[in-house]
Amino acid sequence: MLHRAGQIFSATLDSNQVLTTVLETTYKLLKIDSVAIWLIDPMTKELVCNQASGIGSETVQGWRLAPGQGIAGWTVSHNESILVSDTHTNEYHSKGVDQKRGFELRSMLSVPLRFKDGVIGVIQAANKQVNQFTLSDQTLLELLAGSAAIAIENARLYEECNQAVERLWQQAHHDNLTGLPNRAMLINHLERVVQLAKYDSAYLFAVLFLDLNRFKLINDSFGHLVGDLLLIEVARRLERCIRKGDIVARLGGDEFTILLENIKDMAEAMQVADRINAELSCQIILKGQAVSITASIGITTSLKRYEQVEDLLRDADSAMYEAKSNGRGRA
Repeated sequence: MLHRAGQIFSATLDSNQVLTTVLETTYKLLKIDSVAIWLIDPMTKELVCNQASGIGSETVQGWRLAPGQGIAGWTVSHNESILVSDTHTNEYHSKGVDQKRGFELRSMLSVPLRFKDGVIGVIQAANKQVNQFTLSDQTLLELLAGSAAIAIENARLYEECNQAVERLWQQAHHDNLTGLPNRAMLINHLERVVQLAKYDSAYLFAVLFLDLNRFKLINDSFGHLVGDLLLIEVARRLERCIRKGDIVARLGGDEFTILLENIKDMAEAMQVADRINAELSCQIILKGQAVSITASIGITTSLKRYEQVEDLLRDADSAMYEAKSNGRGRA
């Protein structure tokens, strides 16, 4: 059983599979009513019940113990295994855990999960009857804990690396202020739809190039903080004006671009522009200041059969300036 668990630990970087394997293997090795894996929260140093199995497991999963609290806390603080024949006679036993479960566990075996020079958590097996564990049981659980700790840390490191990559991707493809897709991500989507339109004559998309009117005046009058809050509010309002699957991107400054995919005709794009102007016409209160904003919107569609994204953006930009010259708040 230990060999099989070791094979699984070596083959996976999925933390849930690692923890599940620990629980299942403990059940096969020992005579128990419940087993729990407590891991140290690196921020608070509390012990958190990450996974549990057996009677009462659903009540303690996710529960936290203060550093040093209970038999599990003692195991971590002393970096030692502890075999408890009867919890009634053990001074470290936390009755609060039993109260949370709704019943008593009378005998326990708690072993540390050691990694390098420290302890990352505890495997804790328990039984409702007294005197249920032996030193041989302790040795078996310590062997399991040794390989499990390495697998848990490997899985944790893998997840942290994935999260770091995701954060870097997010930062590279999204605007830091509004959280919208940025120019780089927009270009990726535009390149995709330009190619799609080449091969599917029935596929129609539109690009709306939007510029906020008098934004510099608002920024200078109320300050950059209000200006930033205004850009964030505009971003949220633009998102409310489009369908799921369409894209709103911030190009920089007070310029936004919207990609509408798979539309029926130019009139559908104009309807979105009208919704945007209606949405932006509603007064905005920022830091106690009433702010009014309008936008000039330029629109181009794939009816022109673009070959290059740069040409598409140039035409949308030109259309925006034409709209601005015809009067603010127009498309």
